[in-house]
Amino acid sequence: MSLKEQLFADLKGALKQQLFAVILQIRKNQKIELEDDGIIEVIVKYVLPNFKKSDKEDFIIKSYLPKMLNVS
Repeated sequence: MSLKEQLFADLKGALKQQLFAVILQIRKNQKIELEDDGIIEVIVKYVLPNFKKSDKEDFIIKSYLPKMLNVS
């Protein structure tokens, strides 16, 4: 798998985990099942903004860069 393919796979995985967590929380708090429109709303309102604000985006990018050399 190329670096690009691995990056996109990991990014998709992180987004899916966050989406699933938000959906489960809504289901628990509001005791409702979300339909497609509700899931799209969750993605737009909660998942994407929170993902961009968190360090996850930075962490994923850094994991593909070479480790810094310790120069002492």
